[in-house]
Amino acid sequence: MKHSIFILTIAAALVLPQSALASATGTRHQEEPIFIESIELEDDRKRDNWAGRFSLGLLYAPIFPGSSEQTVRLAPDIKFNYRDLFFVENTSIGSVIYKQRLVRAGIIGRFSIGRPNGLPVVNLDNIKGIGEAFEVGVFAGTSLYKLFVTAEAYFDVSGVHGGASVELEGGYTFELNSNFKFTPVIGALWGSRNYLQTYFETPGDSESFQAKAGVYEMFGEAALEQRLSEKWLIKGTARLSYLVGSSARSPVVLSGAGSRVQLASFIALVKLF
Repeated sequence: MKHSIFILTIAAALVLPQSALASATGTRHQEEPIFIESIELEDDRKRDNWAGRFSLGLLYAPIFPGSSEQTVRLAPDIKFNYRDLFFVENTSIGSVIYKQRLVRAGIIGRFSIGRPNGLPVVNLDNIKGIGEAFEVGVFAGTSLYKLFVTAEAYFDVSGVHGGASVELEGGYTFELNSNFKFTPVIGALWGSRNYLQTYFETPGDSESFQAKAGVYEMFGEAALEQRLSEKWLIKGTARLSYLVGSSARSPVVLSGAGSRVQLASFIALVKLF
């Protein structure tokens, strides 16, 4: 049964559009990242080489970073790890290289969601499309009881934005009873000049909008899990982000199609393996 679920997981990653996978959690993580979550697996799941979760649920999220328009669609959420060393989390793939009781670090790669062509924006020409970037980087995280803090740094190797970004987040998992978990998370995102110029500039804005490297988004997240049985649960997540710095001054965000406030949510039935 576990092998069947693993095969279905790989098939979904290959067949489903990368943009759907990349935004399956609204934007990025929900709850703790997989390299932290794997520490807290139940003993019966830790005894197997493969452990993880698969779900298909409803996603509510902006159609592109900085957009005021939302979309609702079916989206998968995929997480699994092999012997707590190799992991996949939606369109991210990585390996834990350094592992001690409180600290984990390693290498990671991911596809980053782009932006479709021909989006009409009030008072602006159509926003040019952005392809899906492939980024590589490093991560580090610490977990003490139910508290976790993580950092990830990414560098574009696909030539889409040619920049770098850093994600910092921390949270705490409250187990209100044996079947119900609540995990609040806070975090911030940093981007290089090239990164921000790519995602928040529009054609002809090279003089009016000059992006500067810095923190461009701050967010708060909340995740709920209700266990239904040993292998099934229902989960819901909500993420509220606020664009700051260069991203907040972008013509895209200041236009009729943009917003500094970004809201995303996801609800799904989850199969554990």
